[in-house]
Amino acid sequence: MSLLLTLLLWSLVEVHSQSFPRLSFMSQTLANHSYVDVSQVGRPDIRDGEGVQCITDLTTCCTRDQGAHRADWYFPNGTRLPFAAPNIDTYETRVAQRVDLRRNTNANSPTGIYRCDIPTGAVHDNTDISVRDTVYVGLYTASGGSVSISVSGGLTFDPSQLTLTCISTGGPATTVTWTRDSTTVTQGTQTVLNDPVTAQYTHTLTVTTAGVYTCTVANNKPSSASASTTVAGIYSQYYVCTHKPVLRLCLVIVHNYSQ
Repeated sequence: MSLLLTLLLWSLVEVHSQSFPRLSFMSQTLANHSYVDVSQVGRPDIRDGEGVQCITDLTTCCTRDQGAHRADWYFPNGTRLPFAAPNIDTYETRVAQRVDLRRNTNANSPTGIYRCDIPTGAVHDNTDISVRDTVYVGLYTASGGSVSISVSGGLTFDPSQLTLTCISTGGPATTVTWTRDSTTVTQGTQTVLNDPVTAQYTHTLTVTTAGVYTCTVANNKPSSASASTTVAGIYSQYYVCTHKPVLRLCLVIVHNYSQ
């Protein structure tokens, strides 16, 4: 009976097994004494004393380069962010080797993938300072897009042999949260920008134990998308998705051959 069910499901659902290129995303250590720390937080505008509206978004890009070659922020269309000035709602500020992207509360900043280019060479060791690394950061999207989960690892009795891949599209992911049975999981997680044009990300999680896993993708506005899957006993790599505008729920079909 289980074999017939497996064959039937194989003909009805799609199996995702493609691999994705690795691109820079969020925090990482770079060669030649540089370090990138990208995070989105809310802080007061440094110009508050002048009656300027508060900043709700501040994203930092850092480098250890002690020379004049520091990081630069770019809009999704490729143009440089301006420096702080009156009546400019989205701009960058510099403090030592730190470059901040700042956005006012009511700013209508373009949605999409912002990037921070930093030098990977250090001045003092005579490396090529023209070589730069890019960090992509998704900001300011109005919708949560859609999310789906797939499972890799084949049929196994051991859940720790499994890897869950959460694919989010339709909007940059500024916050990604994995949970197991409603408990947040941080160990063994990774986020990779798959396509900066369509803002498609892959969020992977190495499974440690059986349970109901949920991947929630959110942004700085009140919208999010999530998907969940169950890992228990012997399972098959099949899932069925419900197609909804913002929420897409994917369920792994669990087979228990011992029964």
